Amino acid sequence: MRAGLHLVPSSARDKADEILEQFYNVYEQRRAAPTEILDELKSALRKRCSEIPIPANGSITFITGGMPYGFGFPELPSTHLFNHPDLGLAALNGFIAEQPKTRGVSVAVLVDPSTTKAPDIQAAVKALPSRGIFARVYEGSNATVRNVTDMVELFPYDLLIFATHCGDVSGYQWTYEFKDSEGIDRTFVVDIAIGLAASGDPGRIGVTQFMSFASLDGVDWRDPTEKAKLYVGKAVLDFMAKTRSNLKDELKPIKKEDIERVRGSAALKMYDHNFISLPKSIADHGSPIIINNACASWHRLASNYMYGNARAYIGTLFPVTEAEASEVFAKLMDKHYGKPLAGAVWSSQREVYGDSVRRPYVVTGIYPQSLRSVRHNVPGYISRRLDHALSQWKSFASSGLANNDPENMRQINEIVDYYARELEAFVKRWRSEIK
Repeated sequence: MRAGLHLVPSSARDKADEILEQFYNVYEQRRAAPTEILDELKSALRKRCSEIPIPANGSITFITGGMPYGFGFPELPSTHLFNHPDLGLAALNGFIAEQPKTRGVSVAVLVDPSTTKAPDIQAAVKALPSRGIFARVYEGSNATVRNVTDMVELFPYDLLIFATHCGDVSGYQWTYEFKDSEGIDRTFVVDIAIGLAASGDPGRIGVTQFMSFASLDGVDWRDPTEKAKLYVGKAVLDFMAKTRSNLKDELKPIKKEDIERVRGSAALKMYDHNFISLPKSIADHGSPIIINNACASWHRLASNYMYGNARAYIGTLFPVTEAEASEVFAKLMDKHYGKPLAGAVWSSQREVYGDSVRRPYVVTGIYPQSLRSVRHNVPGYISRRLDHALSQWKSFASSGLANNDPENMRQINEIVDYYARELEAFVKRWRSEIK
């Protein structure tokens, strides 16, 4: 990276969560105007960096546990890398994608469930093909939780763009009581958000569950001072073991309540329900670039997608209007296309927001990577990837390795069916282009 090194004091995860919560709620706080609060957050982030030397005409890469330090330094481009769990892999993914003779970005997927106006998606649909990028659009009733979930994990894309509402959703608070393996009576309270999706079986509904710890033995899990006095011991490990859904004697909650917000759920609103994105892998085990134009989409999703193997993630710290999202995105895809991502986002925001403290977009991933494309036979490439994935999953299904787990086998067969449908439809549509 040809960078110098400057050490800053480490920050507890609780502190990062507190800062992110203030960004998330910037328009709901009554104590001051949003601009004043953003100024305070900018100063707080800057102060935590211990007089960091500002490189003239340079950039900064922050290695962080979740703190969006770049917001505190609007005078130069910045990007972020998460120090846990796969810092090295995230760096490698970015460097590998920028090696000579690599494809760059040749397959893009755009998601517009039509829950909000998305002029940025329409602009991308027009701009991407002219750059030799194959664009697939999931729009309106086609942007269901099931379709988008399958696509995010299984389709071989290089660039994924979301344009929808993002936010913490309502859900439930469940209270559990149990004796842990050390013989201590425990009361564990968790917040639950769910996303629903149609499945291949008419009699089944796919459910994604997001769980956030709320309290243990009456102590707020988000209170670092009180939690430091709490003996946790084996409570969390035992709780997770006792609530596994495949247990005959699975631990059940003693109380369930409705709550207005599940913190950290960061659900993306699809056409039919909430998409709670918890990808096991993405882009057919690829390492794509993710641009999430949804409001407040950096908090949990940046780390989730980088952990899923994305090489870069661009999201927002706080709500953005449709007009500003469109304007920033248009500059990113046109005037600043091909520049290093962090520099392109910085230039786009500087032109849109001027001297304002408002800089909602934050970049994650190594600096030397960009939106660039190399012209080649993209339909042929996609059909080969789909065919290869189908063969691999068929082999796995017939190997017998998962036969002792009916649920796992069902999921494998659904993946085989997905690739069979996709390959058949793709070859039929693009037969004349495939070589």
